[in-house]
Amino acid sequence: MFNTDETYLEAFIDSIPTMPRVLQRNLEHIRELDMSSSLLMMKLRQAEDDYLRSAELKLLSLPVSKKQRVESDVDIQDDELSRILNPNEGVVVMKENGDSELVIPTTEELRELVSDPSLVLIAQYRADIRQRLEEKSVVAENTYSLVMETMKKLDRDIESLER
Repeated sequence: MFNTDETYLEAFIDSIPTMPRVLQRNLEHIRELDMSSSLLMMKLRQAEDDYLRSAELKLLSLPVSKKQRVESDVDIQDDELSRILNPNEGVVVMKENGDSELVIPTTEELRELVSDPSLVLIAQYRADIRQRLEEKSVVAENTYSLVMETMKKLDRDIESLER
C-alpha cells in the first residue's frame, strides 16, 4: 500500500507543479490591473472635476437677473402658463437695451453651452476602467476555477484511496 501511496503522491505532485506559478501570475496580473484602474480612476475624477468647474463657470457667466415674477408676452392663458412654468423659476436674461426676458433654454442649447472636448476623454477613461474591471473579474474567475478543479481532483483521489 505504501508503494501505491507513493505513486499517487508522485502523480499528484506531477499534476500540479505549474499551479503555484499560474496562481502567482494571475494574482500579479490582477494587482497590475487594479493599480492601472486606480490610476485611471484618479484621472477620471480629476477630468470630471475640471469639466464640472468649466461647465459651472460657463453657466454662471450668463447675464441673468433674479426676479420673483416675470410678465410674459406669450399667447398662453395665465393658468396654462403657470402649469407649464413655475413663475418663481426660470432664467431672466438681461437684453442689451436693459429689458429682461424669461428664457428657458432647451436641452440642446444647454448641451451646446456645456459641451467640452474633455467629455470624450471622460468617456474614454470610463471605458478603459470598465475594461480593466471586466478583465480582473475574468482572471479572478479563472483562478477560482483552477483552484476548485484541483481541490475536486484531490478530493476524488483521496476518496478512491480510502476505498
